Amino acid sequence: MNIIYLTILFSTVIIILNFSVISVGLFDFFIRIPFISQQPFLVPPCVRNTIDNIKLNILKFANPILLVLIIFYIIFYIIYLIIITIIPDTGIQTFFIPLKELLLSIPPLPDLQDFGIFKLFECIKKAFGLSSRLDAFIKLNLCFLNFSRDNIKTILNMIFKDTDFKLEDDEQGTSNNNKKIEKVESIVNKQIKEDVNICYKKSRIPYKIGMTEIEKQKIDYSNNQTYIKCKANSIGKYIRII
Repeated sequence: MNIIYLTILFSTVIIILNFSVISVGLFDFFIRIPFISQQPFLVPPCVRNTIDNIKLNILKFANPILLVLIIFYIIFYIIYLIIITIIPDTGIQTFFIPLKELLLSIPPLPDLQDFGIFKLFECIKKAFGLSSRLDAFIKLNLCFLNFSRDNIKTILNMIFKDTDFKLEDDEQGTSNNNKKIEKVESIVNKQIKEDVNICYKKSRIPYKIGMTEIEKQKIDYSNNQTYIKCKANSIGKYIRII
């Protein structure tokens, strides 16, 4: 690990620590103290106060350093945007020289991308672009929540190298669950259709030669009722199974 990597890692930890302190403070001020309890959860007040004092002392020392580093990160973010916007992709314009890739590989750009610093800046920019203050506040919290989640996974994998900590993205998990549900629904619908066809073929009344139009209409009505009954029975069977 070089000094650049360790510096960005330090910044990431302090950002996560700041986010956790602010989140807990907002929860205590707006929800826990007015509506639930004035006493902290799970730990005695003296322990909670000690933990809070340690965190505040760490941040008191680290935040001025973090502020200076963030200014540098913003400068590198602007350089990153210039590179990906102005420099063309590898091709005739660059004489097939991977100019963009070479520039993006210059330190500390790769580490800032890997730790999600640029992604966090982009998310914050989008949050401040929202017209509704509530939407902006929610978006901003989600930005830091996703940033914290991804980097906590990275830090845990660094500490426990033999264990792969997988914190699945909510959107990806939801997508996978939806695919499984759609697959099950497709199988059930196909089976219901087959059951209805078998039931209907067994119970339907066919036309006979010489029938009048009125008699045919009566048979059509009866067959429609039969089809509805077959479908209801089939769906009911699978509802009971589920």
